[in-house]
Amino acid sequence: MYIEELEKQPTIKAAFRSYWENKGVSVDSIESDYLRPYNDEIKGVPNITIKVPTAGGKTFLACKSLKHILQKFSDNKPKVVVWFVPSDPILKQTYNNLSNPNHPYRHALDVDFGSKVQIVNKESALAGENIHPSQLKENLTILVLSVQSFASNSKEGRKSRRENENLAEHVSSYTYNDKMLANALVSFSCAMQVQAFRKVKGYPFASTMCIGNLRSGMESLCAYRITHNAETLYKAASYFGIIILFGIGAGLGGYFLPLLDKHTIWLSCLLLFFGFLLMFIKEEIEEELSEIL
Repeated sequence: MYIEELEKQPTIKAAFRSYWENKGVSVDSIESDYLRPYNDEIKGVPNITIKVPTAGGKTFLACKSLKHILQKFSDNKPKVVVWFVPSDPILKQTYNNLSNPNHPYRHALDVDFGSKVQIVNKESALAGENIHPSQLKENLTILVLSVQSFASNSKEGRKSRRENENLAEHVSSYTYNDKMLANALVSFSCAMQVQAFRKVKGYPFASTMCIGNLRSGMESLCAYRITHNAETLYKAASYFGIIILFGIGAGLGGYFLPLLDKHTIWLSCLLLFFGFLLMFIKEEIEEELSEIL
């Protein structure tokens, strides 16, 4: 299956190409309306398009595909599906059909998931109804939503972007066991980083966030406007230089992540290794200067 290739390949594009090559089809050499190289418009999110004529059974195919997709994930992860529709009238129709136990769509879902199926609309989701963490782990939960549900130009659309205390219990519920060691190591590394790197060129700075550096930089810049002290300007430039490096690092991460996926972390390790070497080079230079003097 395509999902199996996603686990093997470093990027989504490579998985799509490998999937069809295993079937004897070269995607890059085909010029047709039905199969082209992968279009990664939604970065990092695999997508599959099924083209079916009107009344050809697209919704039924979607219902029957859920079991094949979800069974490729680990059992401890919640089975949650976000079902988008293009308009509010179709939303009501889809919600009613999936909620009706006598409808063929719902019957297909009940057969595949042992009748453990919950259909939730936007209103119920925002109220926290039928989406308790324990319910999400035990049942297949389908959120039926429209694109307008998230439109920022309407009052109703903005509700989905607000802080919602009804969903607060989900924050602490989804820390998977395979991530706990990684989270612990990252937390430990950040603590060591904050403790070890407190100053740059004699100026105190924060190595894990930009807000404090921005405040210190603006404070120094305002002080320079009053005093015209060159050292104060140099201090402000140092803080803003740190912030720019933060931005460059975030930009490089965003650029390479879709290309290298989880292997992007090795670029960070490489940069940290060079920084580690520079620390020793600086110490040797300082020792040599002290011996000469």
